[in-house]
Amino acid sequence: MKREYGGVAIIWKKEINENIKELIDGGNRIQAIHIQQGDKPICLINVYMPSDSKNADIEYKDTLAQIDEMIEKYKDTHEIIVCGDMNGSLDRSSTPHDKILKTFCKEKCIGNTEKCPVKETFYHQNEIINKIRQIDVLDTDPENTSDHVPVILTLNSQLKKVREKATTIIAKPKWTDCDHQIYKEVINKDLPKLMQKSKGIIEQDIRNLEKLLHKAGEAAIPKYPLKIKIKSKGKAIWNEQIDKASKQSKNAYKVWRQHGAPQERSNELKIKMTAAKRILRKAQRQAYVSQRESTAGKIMKASNADTKLFHKLINMQRKTPLTNTKILKLNEKTAEDEPSIMNIWQEHFQQLATPTIEENFDTEKLELVEIQNNIIESIEREKGQGIDLVNVKEVNKAIEKLKAGKAPDEDGISAEHYKHGMEELTPFIVHLLNLILTYLDVPIFLKTGILTPILKKEKDKTLPSSYRGITVTKTFAKILQSILKDRVDSVFNNIQNSLQRGFTEGVSSLCAAFLTSKAIEESKKLKILLILITLDAEKAFDKLNHEILFNKLYHYGIRGKLWILLRNLYKGMSSIKVKWEGQCTEDVMVLQGIQQGAKLSTTLYKCYNNVILDSILKSGLGACIGDIQVPAPTCADDIAVLANSTADAQGILDIVQHHTSRDLVKINPTKSEAVLYNAKGSNISTLHAI
Repeated sequence: MKREYGGVAIIWKKEINENIKELIDGGNRIQAIHIQQGDKPICLINVYMPSDSKNADIEYKDTLAQIDEMIEKYKDTHEIIVCGDMNGSLDRSSTPHDKILKTFCKEKCIGNTEKCPVKETFYHQNEIINKIRQIDVLDTDPENTSDHVPVILTLNSQLKKVREKATTIIAKPKWTDCDHQIYKEVINKDLPKLMQKSKGIIEQDIRNLEKLLHKAGEAAIPKYPLKIKIKSKGKAIWNEQIDKASKQSKNAYKVWRQHGAPQERSNELKIKMTAAKRILRKAQRQAYVSQRESTAGKIMKASNADTKLFHKLINMQRKTPLTNTKILKLNEKTAEDEPSIMNIWQEHFQQLATPTIEENFDTEKLELVEIQNNIIESIEREKGQGIDLVNVKEVNKAIEKLKAGKAPDEDGISAEHYKHGMEELTPFIVHLLNLILTYLDVPIFLKTGILTPILKKEKDKTLPSSYRGITVTKTFAKILQSILKDRVDSVFNNIQNSLQRGFTEGVSSLCAAFLTSKAIEESKKLKILLILITLDAEKAFDKLNHEILFNKLYHYGIRGKLWILLRNLYKGMSSIKVKWEGQCTEDVMVLQGIQQGAKLSTTLYKCYNNVILDSILKSGLGACIGDIQVPAPTCADDIAVLANSTADAQGILDIVQHHTSRDLVKINPTKSEAVLYNAKGSNISTLHAI
């Protein structure tokens, strides 16, 4: 279970996973689990009580009150055990906590037993006493190198033991072992037949192409595709020195116990046991230091020779291990088993993918653009203006842009399948893409994807809203979208607002932070007020309206059949499956939003957001650095409003409010903040929220 700030945690062997359920009760200092056994399950409550300090009595009583609520809740359905660091004792009365704890245990009819040593910290209801076999206090355990003392409670209980199941996965092909000559020979042999049999049915032709890619992979790569079984492994460091020190510590402990476990500090056996334990601790510390130094060395070498490895190592250093949640909550539902969790994921992402109208949205624009878009399409089709067909150069460029080493799509096709046979495959890919451009129709199966929820930093993993959905689209669709993106960029890059610093080639997103920090420096230098307001669009990518988007694209200069094709790419229902712990949900029908992870998405979002920045810049409101206007440095969907007066700040907020309400975008108030620099009595309480 997740360790809270109070330092309390519960761990158990995976073999008994089926018997354990995490309980949502408790708080920062309390955790609880349900243990299924016999006729009546056990409720195990683990607590780290406050220590003696200022106001500790209040917090101590409050923590006991929380335990009291849990006991009352589960006393009729469970056998209850309370354990942990009580910071109080039933066997003394020297501190206020001792008296409070004694009173509490007496009122709740919980306590210990004669079988228990004085130091034990397990308390239980009277009816469980017959199940307690013994309690051991491991205050001299040879392998315990911490300052804390483990306590073991042994119960006479029957649990269903299940061995950890190995997960079967299809491993990524080892492209480093690929025989490129054989791979190309298979393609050269079968591709002409494939092209000859083509009947111009795009989906069928693409699927036949993918079959050929798999056939070439099987011929050129050993054990392709390879199904392997994996089990999770522990992450503790172990080496020869630790192994040797551990054995010596165990032997010293064994000898000490055989001679009656003498407690005198001067006893030779106890001295040897303590020394052996110190050697073990030293070996463990040296191993961790060595690991850190090794990683640092790899980072330094990679920074000069291998940038990909460098960033991989840096990310490994930064991130914390992610353990998937066993509890998921949505609205008033709580899911604790795999089928229920999958249903919650499907429901959550279906809600995101389904348009809803907020109270402050201005729907008049939506009604108008829907009518206007249909008229635009009719006019553009009547014009008969052609669309430039795809050429070999564009396809090669798109394939080269595909990132190797990434997850394959739902049909097992990865970037490497195309990269390793680019020269041979390109003519047929050109043919297929030109069919799409000619018919202005994108097959439904190219609009699908696999979405994986990725937990945002420092968020509650039991809430679906704490996750960002990253979609792996069809690899062939990536080639198509890459070509379309280049064509849209050639028009939009010329009119993209200079305040937008995100998703822009050749421009670092740090530029937005740089402009903000420079504006702060300028205000301090000139001793003038600076108001910084950060605005965050709620689920910006997930809730983007398609009709409004393509109306904006048309007015930005994306015209003709290219516009029709782009609209058809998102028109109609596309679908995704949510992947979680190797399982996938049923289809989620996507009626709004753009996929995070898709090639076109970044450009399309910038188009959607651009009019807000244009309006702010044209207004003349906001802060400046010298003669340069910097009213709203922006990175993707994050806008930083900078103003030297409350009037300017309010004016910019009004502009944002006007456009977001018409674009059906909601500004998230919980993520939007205001900070004042050089305030000196200034007040922003008069600002109206968005």
